[in-house]
Amino acid sequence: MARRGWCAMFYQPHLIMKKPLGVVITDTHLSEDSIQVNFSVFHQAFKLCHALGLDTIYHLGDIFTSRKGQLEIVLLAFKAILDQAEAQGIRIVAIAGNHDRVSYVSESSILDVFNSHKMFHVISPYGSFPNEDGTC
Repeated sequence: MARRGWCAMFYQPHLIMKKPLGVVITDTHLSEDSIQVNFSVFHQAFKLCHALGLDTIYHLGDIFTSRKGQLEIVLLAFKAILDQAEAQGIRIVAIAGNHDRVSYVSESSILDVFNSHKMFHVISPYGSFPNEDGTC
């Protein structure tokens, strides 16, 4: 199986002058075949947030692997990840990647469905970045 996702697990305290803003992950490409891998990637990101005293994960795009639509099991898996983030007090801020968008020319994203989740925020090209309290 190809390696999916990336988690910033290279924390070296002696090299950091200021507290980081959050943990960065990208290209997790959630699909029916990669649910367990995604659970592992997000678990590692949650663990790193706790170790560093952080409350935010920034996902830089391509949470999903296909813009053609998502199976219910995949959507429920992402909801489970968001529910786990909420249980741990960690918010996820995401940029919709090309695989998350419904088409190349649309601003709409599959991620928009999850924007009502308490611990999730999608940054749109013309939108706003969340404040410290999670509001926009």
